[in-house]
Amino acid sequence: MTVLLNVVRSFFIRSMISRSKLYLDKFIYLLVVDDIALYGVNQEFRSTDGFLCLPVSALATDYYAVTFSPATLSTQIALVASNPSTTVQITLSKDPSVMVEFPVGTLKRAGESFSVTLDAFEAIQVWRSSY
Repeated sequence: MTVLLNVVRSFFIRSMISRSKLYLDKFIYLLVVDDIALYGVNQEFRSTDGFLCLPVSALATDYYAVTFSPATLSTQIALVASNPSTTVQITLSKDPSVMVEFPVGTLKRAGESFSVTLDAFEAIQVWRSSY
């Protein structure tokens, strides 16, 4: 697929995130001739999802996941490593309504921090717990 400069192009990507595994080896790999920013938005019944892909040269070390407040229903984030042995530290909001499940079956509560190490192109998913 070729996309011209300053042109928005739509294309279909099948669902790739799943709650069944802690680590996921599913990703989108782009080979481009210039730095680009790529965004995606998906809307289904009771669900709106979005993602942002940045050039490796534009990556930083601190990011915020912004959700509705309070985070309700199935609020979730997915993270993908661009380099081998990438350690990601996640610090949850201090809001007492915050509780996430990561890994599957393990609850993390408001204000807690936890970390995980990912290989290049490996992804994790963290979601709000329904407990």
